[in-house]
Order: sequence, then C-alpha cells, then structure tokens
Amino acid sequence: MAGTSAYNQIIDEVSTQITALSLSGLSNVVKMKSSTIRKKEVAGLPACLISPFGQPVMIKGDAADNIGVNLIQYPVAVLLVQVGNQNQTTNFDRLALWLEKIVMEFHHKEVAAVTAGNVYSCDVSPRETFQQDAWLDNLDLGGLVLRFPCQLTRS
Repeated sequence: MAGTSAYNQIIDEVSTQITALSLSGLSNVVKMKSSTIRKKEVAGLPACLISPFGQPVMIKGDAADNIGVNLIQYPVAVLLVQVGNQNQTTNFDRLALWLEKIVMEFHHKEVAAVTAGNVYSCDVSPRETFQQDAWLDNLDLGGLVLRFPCQLTRS
C-alpha cells in the first residue's frame, strides 16, 4: 500500500475486520466519505457504514515526541443501519449484539495491517446516532467511534 495514507489504510482495515466478523444478518459493509445516511443512499439494509469522523488529532506530550515520530489519532465512525418498522425486540437485540462484537474486535487492540504507521491500540466510544433524515426514513441506527492512535515517522 505504498503511497496510501494511514487514515485510508485504517478505514480499509476496519471494513475488512467488520466484514470478517460475519455478523448475523449483516452482509453490507460500506466505506463512505461521511456517515450521514438516508435510505436511498444505501443499496441494501441492514448495513454497516464506515467513514472518517472529523479530522485527525495530533496527540502532544507523548514520549514518542522525543524519538522522531508524530503521534496522531485517527477517528473512524461505524454506523449500523437497519429498517425500523420491524419487531423492536428483535431489532434492538440484533443491533446490541453487532455493537458488542465490534467493540470486542477493536477495543485496545493493535491494527498490524496498517503499514503507513504503527497503530498500536484503539479506543472505542459510543456515537450519537440520531439523524433526522434517518428517523424520517424509519431507520434504526447504532454507532461507535473508533479512535486509533498512530505513530508516524517524521520525514
């Protein structure tokens, strides 16, 4: 992946790992520029949308500052989308199970497949998921933000 940004490699790897989880009922994993969603923007539901979540953040004061690397945190949004006008107990349980499995896949784990930098961990936090367009389209959403600290060698 020479010439590919660390951010793009991280997003690609998140997509690959979520696909590999083979989450029951979820076969559509889509990489997007933004995770704002309306029903007409996704080919098949349920779906997992993966996108950047804001801008990368420089982390200051780390010991790495003194050894020739920059430490940058890359935020990635994971948004799970399903049709809302179905059995609510089933929908809630399925969404909760998907979120749980994704958290277990990434939380505090290294992402060795990224070659543009050293991604040595991942912090997982919930994501606010209310989006008016999705609500008006009768969609249920669940989401996480994955934050990947990455050491990049200074040039």
